[in-house]
Amino acid sequence: MACDIRGMTITELKDRFEFYAINHVKINHSLTDRKRKSFFHVDIEEIQQALTEGVQFPALFLQTPEVEKISALDNISENFAFTFVVLFKHQENKTAIFDQAKAITDSIYNRISTDILEGILPGIIEGSDEGKFGPISDGIRGWGVSIAVSDGYDGEVKAADWRDLA
Repeated sequence: MACDIRGMTITELKDRFEFYAINHVKINHSLTDRKRKSFFHVDIEEIQQALTEGVQFPALFLQTPEVEKISALDNISENFAFTFVVLFKHQENKTAIFDQAKAITDSIYNRISTDILEGILPGIIEGSDEGKFGPISDGIRGWGVSIAVSDGYDGEVKAADWRDLA
């Protein structure tokens, strides 16, 4: 019996975060102007490299999610755990940087929640953890949010995917 479970994809998550970077009033990401690039889909270890390629601050970084399947009796869900970080550069008052970065991450978190409720993103938020990020090179610091979004998983074996079942 086929399940009608949409599920989230990594591409869908990345595209939605780029949408957030384009549309958030405090982040001015441009798809076409490299000097106005403020969104990066990276692994956390690659942030340093992205910073050397030119960044407009504040910048939104999205880590490629870790994905885990969880089973409870006959229900299987898929859990996407990822981190997003808003970074600022060269401000004297680090407390003010954390306040500004946290305000932006709170705004993005609220948008994720609304997008899930409206069916734009699938799943439910299982939990989050947040805190300061940095400093990394040249006084770059900000606020990071680690979040887990869980959604149903279609575990149907599709005969077309298997030579021995076709």
